[in-house]
Amino acid sequence: MIINSILPEECLLKDIKGDFSDLRHEKYFLEQQKRLGLINSFEKKEKTDELQISTSEAGAVRKENRKSNRKEPVNQEVKISMGDQSYLKKIFNEEGQLLCQEDVQLNDKGNISQIIINDYAAKEETTIICLYNEQGQMQRIEFKNEHGSTFQQAAFKYDKKGRIIEEKGSRHKRKINFDEFHYVTSYKYLNKDKQGNWTRRRLKTEFGFHYQNVVKYTLEERNLTYRQ
Repeated sequence: MIINSILPEECLLKDIKGDFSDLRHEKYFLEQQKRLGLINSFEKKEKTDELQISTSEAGAVRKENRKSNRKEPVNQEVKISMGDQSYLKKIFNEEGQLLCQEDVQLNDKGNISQIIINDYAAKEETTIICLYNEQGQMQRIEFKNEHGSTFQQAAFKYDKKGRIIEEKGSRHKRKINFDEFHYVTSYKYLNKDKQGNWTRRRLKTEFGFHYQNVVKYTLEERNLTYRQ
């Protein structure tokens, strides 16, 4: 589960003003466990093919560079239009076997209203329902299993500039489970570029099962390259 945000990528890009050609993200983490009263800090910069880690702890600094040589399987994705407000997305493996199919429904504004995902490998069906406010921003998202029970959900709040300021949600196993995982993330915007788009923001996420509460701080940075 992605704790910081389960918003679809297309919704995360709606707050960007201007015509951009490239978008790059960097993240830095600071975690605090309230139960233990300990603070552990480290920097982590992620790239597609290389992982760079710089760790600072008790005055000692350790730098490590690791290059990933793992070869990922090459899957083929096919998109089939079913009209103006729906399409199918099929994913095949290298042998041509159908692994997954997504039935996507759009609303009148072109936003995703529902996705039915059939994962044939896991033999699971998931329905994702998206609800929007009057400004076309996602207000709520729900994940339902094949029996119609909601196992994950989140609600979102925005400021007057259309930027997300809070995400609050919960999750449990696909089957009935009383150990429900809760989280709430608040966003604080620190810097912006000349176009008015944010370039740095801080996320504070509180999450856990009941009394096992943990606070996680994330500093996100993004670099936008605009078309001339």
